[in-house]
Amino acid sequence: MKKLFPLLIIICLAWFACDEDKEEKVLDNLNYEKTTLDGCFSKASNTKVDDFMHDTVYTEISADTLKLVVVMNYNCCGTLVDQYEILDNNLVEIKIEDTCTGGYCLCNCICTFIFNYYFTGFENMTIDFDVYLKGYSNNDYSLWKSFQYSH
Repeated sequence: MKKLFPLLIIICLAWFACDEDKEEKVLDNLNYEKTTLDGCFSKASNTKVDDFMHDTVYTEISADTLKLVVVMNYNCCGTLVDQYEILDNNLVEIKIEDTCTGGYCLCNCICTFIFNYYFTGFENMTIDFDVYLKGYSNNDYSLWKSFQYSH
């Protein structure tokens, strides 16, 4: 029996090493596809002027596409521009800045601006989304909202 014990250990180790049911999770590469703008950005918006949405960040999934929606209530005279950066394939930084330089940069009204970011390659990933805002009178960006997506 003592001679069979090492042989059984070798057979068990070989079986575990060759087990085809074991698959390593392969991380996909997160890919940016496009950004669309809605709300106050568009005359043909799906959002009515009377619709008020709370400041928020959320995701929607459609087939192989992850849509990150950033809803921001901001001064209606603001000139908002955005940029994004994917860091380490699991962190997306979005920076939104008010670039208004004219005399009519601040009005007595609020409007809902909606940024829609589309990504593919998100399967089997946990992704942190950090949204930063640099307002009209600010010198630096500050963290506005954070959101974590996990699949």
